[in-house]
Amino acid sequence: MTNQDRELLLVDLAGRIPYNVKCHYVGMDSETFEDIDKIVTLYSIDFDYFSVLLEEDSLLPIDKVMPYLFPLSSMTEQQETEFAKLFKKKNGPEDFFYDYEEDMKPIQMLNYYPYEILDWLNRNHFDYRGLIDKGLAMDASGLNIYG
Repeated sequence: MTNQDRELLLVDLAGRIPYNVKCHYVGMDSETFEDIDKIVTLYSIDFDYFSVLLEEDSLLPIDKVMPYLFPLSSMTEQQETEFAKLFKKKNGPEDFFYDYEEDMKPIQMLNYYPYEILDWLNRNHFDYRGLIDKGLAMDASGLNIYG
């Protein structure tokens, strides 16, 4: 993992902390030396050491942790409607027309997201930075981990 990827992942995870993002952790137990492969909740980030704090109070290198996120294409119809309302509120007049197929592609390329849209995407664990495609996050589709 490059330093640029580490920084991207840490910045992304920082916005997700309030929403109990689940992460896949693969490593070794320092006491028993057994392999660990489990789902954990992110609690905090240490930017100085490129590390994250997980539910067991263990500080781990960011290279050992991958968040579970949903691809934008996996939005349900209800989520698309909620997102469209936010998008309309922030980007146009009452007659603004939102087309999911056309409007979701450029949202990934914007350099600026209104905070309410970002908060909604983070709260719903959507991957709007392309972390899944970069191998920095895992697809949460069908895992039912956010019950």
